[in-house]
Amino acid sequence: MIYLAARLVMLDIYAETNVDMLKDLKSCLEKTDMDVKSVLIKASDVIKSIQARMLKHRVHDFNIFSYRGAMRLFEKELLSTGEKQSTGLSRKMFERPQGSFVRQALALTTTIADFYELYNEIKDMSCVFSEQIRKNAGIAGRCLGNSYVAASPVNARSDAKVKMDSLTNAVVTLNTGASIGLVYNGNNESRYINAFDSVKRNFVTAEQGDDYGDGVSGTADSVVFIHSVDEQFGMFLHELAMGRVTPSVKRGLILDDTFLRKLQEQIDMSTYEPNDREELHVEEGINYYMFGGAELAELKNTSGEDFRKLYLRFIRKQRYTISISMSTVVSELMEGFRKCPDAIPQVIFKDSVNNKTNLSNRGVVVGSDIDGSSMLFNNHDETAVNFTAGINIAKYYADGKVDFDKLAEAVRLMVDALNTAIDVSNYPTPEARKSALDMRPIGIGMFNLSGLFAAARLPFECLEAQNIAAYLCEFIYYHALTRSVELAKIHGPYSKCGGSDFSKGIFQHYYSGDSFEHNRFWNDIECCICGESSISKCCIGKNAYRIGVNRESALPSLDWTDLSRKCRCYGTRNSQVTSQTSSSTACVLGAFEPQEARRLRTILQSPDQQSRFQKARRQTHRGDDERARC
Repeated sequence: MIYLAARLVMLDIYAETNVDMLKDLKSCLEKTDMDVKSVLIKASDVIKSIQARMLKHRVHDFNIFSYRGAMRLFEKELLSTGEKQSTGLSRKMFERPQGSFVRQALALTTTIADFYELYNEIKDMSCVFSEQIRKNAGIAGRCLGNSYVAASPVNARSDAKVKMDSLTNAVVTLNTGASIGLVYNGNNESRYINAFDSVKRNFVTAEQGDDYGDGVSGTADSVVFIHSVDEQFGMFLHELAMGRVTPSVKRGLILDDTFLRKLQEQIDMSTYEPNDREELHVEEGINYYMFGGAELAELKNTSGEDFRKLYLRFIRKQRYTISISMSTVVSELMEGFRKCPDAIPQVIFKDSVNNKTNLSNRGVVVGSDIDGSSMLFNNHDETAVNFTAGINIAKYYADGKVDFDKLAEAVRLMVDALNTAIDVSNYPTPEARKSALDMRPIGIGMFNLSGLFAAARLPFECLEAQNIAAYLCEFIYYHALTRSVELAKIHGPYSKCGGSDFSKGIFQHYYSGDSFEHNRFWNDIECCICGESSISKCCIGKNAYRIGVNRESALPSLDWTDLSRKCRCYGTRNSQVTSQTSSSTACVLGAFEPQEARRLRTILQSPDQQSRFQKARRQTHRGDDERARC
């Protein structure tokens, strides 16, 4: 009811609070058993507290940075009437999405001040939540997690009920409209895939739902990940080369450093001439070994140097089940990609992830969501859930500089909102609820960086732009962690924080023995345009100075030492605070394409231009028919 009251305030129909609105509320409430008088008083108080601010700062005619993004958001998600506009949106309709913005802000905040701030951020497209939060926030019984990571039963000999429960849980998760990455742990991958496909077809998933009807809103997708040392990896390569991969279930590969080293050796060996191989004593073939049963389970639970030693020990004892040459692996992969270009698998790198993860206290991380943006710990008892949002970084560039104070406030606001989403969200399975409340992972990403560079007149690929991007990532990471520590002081750290790297004061840039300090400045770098190494004379350096990100400008100080001390003392509220922006969000908003491409698409999609194309096409066909008759 509070949501309804606040939404009515935002509509032009009720620009001023009047008796008619309260009558409408009363007529709605009289049909229920609720205390009408108390609810009306509460709603009236909410209206009066919000109205003064909203009417003062409300903007009826605001622009969105991408015409394509506006079309997709408004037509697919925000129009509640179900009427799709095929000829484009009129300016009068731009006020209508405010109802969705109010719903999100009310669902993810606890105070009026936070509601007002978050509403402004969402309204201006400065911050964008993931698709699940945008569609389901504020609706009772809906799930707000946008990506899940689950695991199949440990082996194929598991009880049939256990395997069916695993399949059902995966499909129930898909039925919420979210995506899921499923890590396969069995011995008969193809049979499991077929069973997953058949169970999936028997459910009404979000892929078949109607965004404007009673169906679940979302774009469900799934990826089944296979480890490169799994004996089923060889079967997958053969099916891929033969073009027999199940099209409805996407595949993903978990590659270790041993596989990558052997692949590099095979590539290097292929560059030698036959005579050179004999002189350099290069082997004709490089074999890769795959395992099953207990050996496979042990290998999956190790990474890095421990994995390599265990892998070599099993080979010496001949405990492998399949031996295949790397040349065959490469040829089957290439042949499969040629026959089935849509079957190219997602790839995650196991050792690289486990060398840089905060979740090492939980075990080896081998799971990912469908696009690899979030690497989360999971097992057959826990289904990892992630809650993500993106920051439109170009919105914080104004008057020739980045407004770092406003950006810091936005990051802190998003951390609060995503933590609220974890608490208020419904979960499709008990395993997902347990993992989400124990680990509390959130992911704040950054997008539209190209818009910032375009506004600052910086080439996207130059070294100066790379340094600016590095500092912005550092800035967001720092303030997200800072807010997470502050929440831990109030509500306590997440339950599995003990023993994690955050509890030891170890941050992302410590994993590689590196520091963020070197990214802040550049020394003796020649400009990619004018070739000048002096930043005061360089054409790009002047622009970088205007942004406020170079060695001559005063940047906001980031005290990592003090933050490390606070983490050791209080812990953090979240096991993860940053990630890549959700691919669905970035795609919907069209924020990754060049400005020129979006402008050209806008011109080509205009009704006038479409009518010209149709007229020209009819004239062309008429001319072809006349030539054919002649």
